[in-house]
Amino acid sequence: MRTEQYPFVKRKQQKGGNAIAVLSNAVGIFLIVLVLALMVPTFVPRILGYLTYNVVSGSMEPELPVGCLVLVKKTTSEEVKEGDIIVFHRGDSVVTHRVIEIQKEERQFITKGDANEVRDSNPIPYHDLIGRVTHHYAGLGKLMGFLSSAAGKILLIGFVIAGVVLQFLAGKLRS
Repeated sequence: MRTEQYPFVKRKQQKGGNAIAVLSNAVGIFLIVLVLALMVPTFVPRILGYLTYNVVSGSMEPELPVGCLVLVKKTTSEEVKEGDIIVFHRGDSVVTHRVIEIQKEERQFITKGDANEVRDSNPIPYHDLIGRVTHHYAGLGKLMGFLSSAAGKILLIGFVIAGVVLQFLAGKLRS
């Protein structure tokens, strides 16, 4: 069969027969979708009004393991109850511990890490409260911590660039 007489056959053979173009297209789409999926745990909570933090110590294990991502809803001190896990400022640090007592007259919380044997030495003034933990996801904190680092950002940008280049390459190979 001569392809000059049947130009539609030639196009069909070229388009379907180029495995490199198909592979390039698939990998390019995968990389771009991967970057978007990795960004979901960072942006969606913020859009919904949550703050996100990575648990970096074992003081709240087993409830909140190291590397856990916690979603924190800003809340007033009046909304906090004993037993709630709160996030608060302690000097230059942000700490996540459980409220074991509320001292309303002194306007402060007494907190304790679940894994700690004794309560925290200093009460937490109401004004240091950031919010209450509403959700937590094991392992996601480490991933989000890495992705927000310089190396993680470079990796994400590299994936996007590679995905776009592969999409461009697939288009060139098909034509």
